[in-house]
Amino acid sequence: MKHTTLDNPEIEVKDERLIELDRIVREVKESEEWEAVKMNILEVGIERGKEIGKEIGLLELVCKKLQKGLTVAEIADMLEEPEEKIQEICEIAEKYAPEYNIESILKEL
Repeated sequence: MKHTTLDNPEIEVKDERLIELDRIVREVKESEEWEAVKMNILEVGIERGKEIGKEIGLLELVCKKLQKGLTVAEIADMLEEPEEKIQEICEIAEKYAPEYNIESILKEL
């Protein structure tokens, strides 16, 4: 659907509204503003990916520290994270001990 043009043989009726809509869509796709919007969406996606990556990394570190028997306070101090944040992660992670399924913990967080 996103690659549909008026050249498509399946389009049987090409009334004025459809022709005008096709012209507008082509104009928007060719505009610099559309390119800027696409780049902005890409940047937002990359930033979100980085955030998720950091969160996964933190979860993995916390779980490794839990496996070693460290306390919430010790983990928070080592990772330089707020104790409340580590406490929340630990409470959820304990449900998945001893395997500590990161994906499940992340979903629950």
